[in-house]
Amino acid sequence: MLDWFREQLANEPELVAAIEGQGFAIRAGGAANFFHQIYEASSYDYETTFVTTDAMYNAWHNAFSKVLRDTETDVLVPALGDYLTRTVAAARGQADELSGTDLAESADRVVALYEAAATLLGLDVGAISERASAEVALATDAAEATTSPITGFVECQLPNAFTGCVDYTQFRPRGHYTSSDTLRSSSALPTTTPRSRCRRPPRRW
Repeated sequence: MLDWFREQLANEPELVAAIEGQGFAIRAGGAANFFHQIYEASSYDYETTFVTTDAMYNAWHNAFSKVLRDTETDVLVPALGDYLTRTVAAARGQADELSGTDLAESADRVVALYEAAATLLGLDVGAISERASAEVALATDAAEATTSPITGFVECQLPNAFTGCVDYTQFRPRGHYTSSDTLRSSSALPTTTPRSRCRRPPRRW
């Protein structure tokens, strides 16, 4: 990742030096009318939003975190657990039907994807495939950006591009996701989202 930052920040050596020395650098932000514009830009530019200690901004984040935390714990995680339990069974049935056909490998990948998600959420879905086990290990370690054993059809092209990469460091529990085992397990689930399968390269203005 450092090589990628060195290339992207070639004209800002002070930021590169800060990243190398302390693991992060702070760049002054621009103007925005809405909160989501800041977060969206950070997503494209592969940057983390620095939240200030401004009282109103902090209060807004605390309120949002509370609403999100309760919604995830009481509604979304139980619904996701039910969905994954049913989907793993359906995917396995589909894989059995497609065994020996041209679609067999694709069906097996679908099974592995949902097995991995269910396992990360703490569900017992029985024995899982090698692909699913490898995905779970990468998501649990949360140590690097690399190719997914399930959804990676091309090799991760870092440090030149994010094509083919999943940034597993993003699966490490942070913030309110460290407050309970339920939320901690759900934080490792971006592996099931299309966006994480192939990280978008930084937007060029």
